[in-house]
Amino acid sequence: MIFYGPPEKSKCESYKSKFMAYAHTLSYTLVEDVWVRQVKAPEAPGNVKPPSEPAEIQSTAPSNLQRIKQRLEGLKRKLTTMPEQVDKIREVTKETCTDVAKLRMDIGATKKQGIKAF
Repeated sequence: MIFYGPPEKSKCESYKSKFMAYAHTLSYTLVEDVWVRQVKAPEAPGNVKPPSEPAEIQSTAPSNLQRIKQRLEGLKRKLTTMPEQVDKIREVTKETCTDVAKLRMDIGATKKQGIKAF
């Protein structure tokens, strides 16, 4: 540091020995090449009650819940039977593939016989 004289040097030395606490700190954030000051969000009041639901919603809630449970049970049943159905489809597909392969071979043989006949 460059000091302009003994008084400035003594001031600097006296400040070094003191504890400094800042009363207010500013926070800035860089947003799209512009520095924006951050502002604290206001504190919410402590005794906030959640809004009560209307009586209509409270009366229909159990029936809606029951319907949802029934639909979930139906989905569960379908999901448990699905692997069996997928296996059946695979078996049919394998049989069909072998049948198609046999037909292709037969058609190929027929074409060859037709070509030989000419």
